[in-house]
Formats: sequence, C-alpha cells, structure tokens
Amino acid sequence: NAGVPDFFAQNIEIQVDSAKALAESLDRAAVPGAPPYLNTLLRILATRCMMQAIYFCSGMEPDTHHYGLATAIYTHFTSPIRRYSDVIVHRLLAVCVGVDPTYPALTDKQKQQQLCNNLNYRHKMAQYAQRSSVAFHTQLFMTSSNF
Repeated sequence: NAGVPDFFAQNIEIQVDSAKALAESLDRAAVPGAPPYLNTLLRILATRCMMQAIYFCSGMEPDTHHYGLATAIYTHFTSPIRRYSDVIVHRLLAVCVGVDPTYPALTDKQKQQQLCNNLNYRHKMAQYAQRSSVAFHTQLFMTSSNF
C-alpha cells in the first residue's frame, strides 16, 4: 500500500473477554512511530458502542455492574466526575441519616427515579452537544487549514 504509514500494518491485539482485559490491552496498544492520538482513537472506538452508565434508584434496576470500571458493584460514589448528581446524593444521604430533613421527597423511590431519569436525559443531551461541537470544529479545521 503506497503512502500508508508503517504503523497501520502493526498487529494490535485488543482483548474483549473481560473489562479488565480490555482496559489492559488498550493500555498496551501503542505503536512506535504512530501519532500520539492513535491510542485515544482506539479507546473511543472500543468504548463508544458500550452501554452508557445511567442513574437509577436503588432496587429499581436489576444490573449495577460497571463494565468500564471493571467492577462488580457500582455506586455513584465510585465516580469522581459527577457534579449536580453529587448534590442530590449528598442531600439524600443527609435525609437518610437524619442530619437534614429539608428534602424528604428524596426518600420517595418514584420521585427519585424521575430525578434519575432527568439526570440521564440531561447527561445524554450534553454528550450529543459535545460530539456535535467536536464534529463542527473538526470540519472547520479541515476546511480552513493546510492539513
């Protein structure tokens, strides 16, 4: 293949038999001479098709596994990247331990699930906006530079 860089001819083995194996094989997926974004691209391709994590009220969803983190049990506190949902979880915890009775509706499972559904919807919309922004700015870059 004339003009195809040598790093595209490398064999990269991606193991998918478990989340841990996937993570470790992605960590090893490096090719000498390849652009630095190759590993990032592989990670995007491997994880974009995975089911997105969702918030749910405890006891209302049967599966609490988190494939990406390779954990058998996953709770909100496992994730360091949440913001608004942190506030909700801390308020719920305060109500449950009797420190702050300001938000008693948080103990209603149906209302809690509605809140979780809203958090999931807002998160998905933010992801779509982010992806659209990346696509738009990539298009601008490709059409306005000597790439």
